[in-house]
Amino acid sequence: MKENHSFIELKSRYYGCLLGAAIADTCGYTMEQWHYYREYGEFPEKFMDDIPEDFLTNGVQSPHIDERTGMLMLSDDTQMALFTMDGLEWAYIRMAHREIGTYAASGGYMSLLRWYYTQTGVLADEYLIHKHEHEPVALETIGVKTILNYEELYSPRNPSEQMLSALSTMMMGTMQEPLNDYNDSSALTRVAPVGFFLHATPEVAFEVAASLAATTHGNPSAYLAAGCYAYMIAQVCNGVDLDQAGYQALGCLNQYNYIEGVQEALQYALHMAECNVPPESALAELNPNEYHPEAGIQGAEKILATGVYCALMGEDYAKAMALSANCRGMSSSIAFVTGSFVGALLGDGCIPEGWSDHLELKEMLLTWADHLYRLKEV
Repeated sequence: MKENHSFIELKSRYYGCLLGAAIADTCGYTMEQWHYYREYGEFPEKFMDDIPEDFLTNGVQSPHIDERTGMLMLSDDTQMALFTMDGLEWAYIRMAHREIGTYAASGGYMSLLRWYYTQTGVLADEYLIHKHEHEPVALETIGVKTILNYEELYSPRNPSEQMLSALSTMMMGTMQEPLNDYNDSSALTRVAPVGFFLHATPEVAFEVAASLAATTHGNPSAYLAAGCYAYMIAQVCNGVDLDQAGYQALGCLNQYNYIEGVQEALQYALHMAECNVPPESALAELNPNEYHPEAGIQGAEKILATGVYCALMGEDYAKAMALSANCRGMSSSIAFVTGSFVGALLGDGCIPEGWSDHLELKEMLLTWADHLYRLKEV
């Protein structure tokens, strides 16, 4: 994907990042269910019982519509990204009014507690379920009061046990005072919106994403991978090629401590792609883990590196999606990362016609992407 992409409009990159991530997520999530079925003889999610037989030989090559719902079913990766968008806007408006605060403390963490409520029914504070200052502006155009009015978001989609455990404490971690030593994909994928929302200041996007990840995941490889991810999305939205964005993220990473895990994984992915190492060899090194029903066995830095490699090696969105979604391991998270990069790089026009037609919560995704775009660009 070395052609000139600098002419693509920023709004198309916003849409492309979010839709590209969500559609790829549905494909990777389908494959996770299939791997589970092959291992245990049953599907972990009630709605998933109709995966085509050709997955045995070809894997997923295009989105799979669930027969029961008629939709492309999102995983927890996209669900949490939506709550990050809620938190970004919440914090942005609160900080603008009060002239003080951080994205993590002023909205980001509260929105994660909202997500926790949808998954467990446990409410940290009644304050969280009320309509707040950011919500009428964002949602009134589609007749919804708050993000919690979406019934689909109450459907658990194999949520990370680490994420649930961290939020169950009702305590917010920071990079300076880590809550635990957790490190899994849920620290990474949820910060994708930070990259496009704060694209004008990639270094700030890095810091905000890392801080948001650290609210629940205390391992430096988890929150620093999140920082690199948001930085790269920001730079791609600014017209920088993905490989160059990766090298620039490594430069930004040097400002932090305990960088070795993320540094090694990202450098390796960029090197593998630059040397055009075939997927069968590269992925065996980048993504050695087999799928396991317990979420959270793959570190965020491994998910990021694998997603970067797949995005760089894919000739277009469809090929990059297929490469990432058919990875063993946390394929929904890997595909989400790959899809977000390719969508941001090429714009929403790169997504094959019809692929988003049945996407769950598509209207919500686009409405929020449009609103975040207008919030920062006007």
